[in-house]
Amino acid sequence: MTTPTPQRPDAAAAVVRARSLALTSSRDRVVHARAVAGIGLMQGAMAALTWGVAANDLPWSGIVLWAAQVCWLAAIVTVSGWRESRTGTTPRHARRTALLGVVASGVLLLAISWAVHLGGAPGVGPAAAVAAGVVVALPSVLAGRRIRMAGAPEAHR
Repeated sequence: MTTPTPQRPDAAAAVVRARSLALTSSRDRVVHARAVAGIGLMQGAMAALTWGVAANDLPWSGIVLWAAQVCWLAAIVTVSGWRESRTGTTPRHARRTALLGVVASGVLLLAISWAVHLGGAPGVGPAAAVAAGVVVALPSVLAGRRIRMAGAPEAHR
């Protein structure tokens, strides 16, 4: 038994229906976006802490930075695990966008860490350290926003 060949209008309607089906849910986009932004905020906090504490030659700065790095690593692993457990799919272009945002934030964090630990950058006040943390977090936060907004209906117009 052979199946009938679909006619041109039927095939066109099937293509339109298939394109309208979403492979990812808005919940998946929100989870991915929050995870990327959260990792960026953690990188920004680490940059602010590194520059604010390590460069000021405080007697307890080594212990504080060691504890902060352990907590930072645990938080990143926790957020990554949370993202994987809460999503069924990866939104379109989310991996590339997340990679670009997190790597850009990581490079900025690395630049601050190298400047402080290897370059002997002078200590800064709390406001400057927080400003540096905001600059470090910005690429990941923007990537998270882009992932979240990619599925918004007005983005497809």
